[in-house]
Amino acid sequence: MNLDSPEEIGRADNRSMLQTCLNFPNQLEDAVKLTENLVFPEEVRLKDRTVHFEKPSRIVVAGMGGSAISGETLRGWLIGRTGIPVEVCMDYRLPSYVEGEGCLVVAVSYSGNTEETLSSFVDALKRGCMVVSVSSGGLLMNFSKRLGTPHIEVPRGLLPRLAFPYLFIPLVRTLQALEVDVDVSIEDELQDAVKTLKDIKQTLIPESPVDSNPSKQLALKLDGFIPAIYGFRWMKPVAERMKGQFNENSKIPCFCNYFPSLNHNEMAGWINADSSKLFK
Repeated sequence: MNLDSPEEIGRADNRSMLQTCLNFPNQLEDAVKLTENLVFPEEVRLKDRTVHFEKPSRIVVAGMGGSAISGETLRGWLIGRTGIPVEVCMDYRLPSYVEGEGCLVVAVSYSGNTEETLSSFVDALKRGCMVVSVSSGGLLMNFSKRLGTPHIEVPRGLLPRLAFPYLFIPLVRTLQALEVDVDVSIEDELQDAVKTLKDIKQTLIPESPVDSNPSKQLALKLDGFIPAIYGFRWMKPVAERMKGQFNENSKIPCFCNYFPSLNHNEMAGWINADSSKLFK
């Protein structure tokens, strides 16, 4: 395939996924603006209790698939930057130690209808946690509005795996709204991320030829191989995100793992020279 041919790219990309991916910096910028004035009530009165919203002692992001990656990215970004533990729950129920007002549970589902996330949302309410939800609509938004719990509505009409900025930025803004101590300027980090992505985009656009386009060069190197992606510490969710994009967008197998854990097991698998014929 000629990656410098717009016609050939168009035939392979009949759902315009490339253009949607190139719009990522603009989505991030839009998400930053949409949530810049986010505030939460001081308390939420439920049927059998009143939950006070204040700085949490633990943060749990409940979500599945692309929604869970937003939580994993938040956790990676906060490594070494806050003393508050952050974890991701990809299940129907929260861990037993998540209970009470000190725990903040953010239920994230782009559609608003993910059954595991809805179950965790109800579970968090029963346990008296601070509960915030993020969705483009669905039952999650309906339940939140009916109960009076904070809900952050994001734009509709996207594939969930392409809505990452709208699912991740509300988590960051939630930290700000609840005055969570973070050892960086959140505003500076957000603006720097937008600028960096816009700069990178110029080298990755389809009009940029192979000899100066890192994404096209990578595609050619991976052709005929199964990608294996390794991350480290805060790059762990990036490896997971890339794996998911290869699986869902490119429709090919892809595997990921993380340093230093893989040094104790998977690394031994590469001793077999035949492995290099399959993986890249």
